[in-house]
Amino acid sequence: MKSSSIIATLFATASLGAVLRNREGCGFDVVQFYASCVPHSLYCSYSFNVTSESITAPVECSSFVQGPDYLPTIPLTGCSDPTVSYSFDVGEDAFTLAVTTASSKGQNLTGTHTITADEVVVDDNGSVRDQRYIGPQNFTISAALVEI
Repeated sequence: MKSSSIIATLFATASLGAVLRNREGCGFDVVQFYASCVPHSLYCSYSFNVTSESITAPVECSSFVQGPDYLPTIPLTGCSDPTVSYSFDVGEDAFTLAVTTASSKGQNLTGTHTITADEVVVDDNGSVRDQRYIGPQNFTISAALVEI
C-alpha cells in the first residue's frame, strides 16, 4: 500500500510540474503584424494573427480606425475568436501591443510587447505625413496569468 501511494504521489507531482512548466513557458506568437495609416485617408489599419499553446488555430486580429495620420490607441478589442482580445497603446517614446485570452475561471493569460520609436516611421506623402510600423512582422510575446 505504501509503495502504491508513493508512486501515485510521484506521478501527481510530475503531472503538476508539467502543468506549471507549460504555464511558465506560455506566450503568444504574433505573425504578420501590420500597423499603418493610409496615405491621403482618415484611417489607419492594424492586423496580425496570433497563436499560443491554448489557441488551437491562428486567430486574426484587425482594426480599421480613424487616425488620421498617426497610429491611434486601440482600446481592448475582440479578435476573430471572441476569447482573444488585443489593445494598442501609444506612449510618448514607445507603443505597446497587449494580447489577452481567457485562461480559466477568474484568470486571463496576458502579454505585452513594446514597440520602440525606431520601429515606427513617418512617411512624407506630399501634403500629408503618415505613420507606419517597420519592425519585425513576427515576434513572440511572453505572457502571464492575471487574476480578473
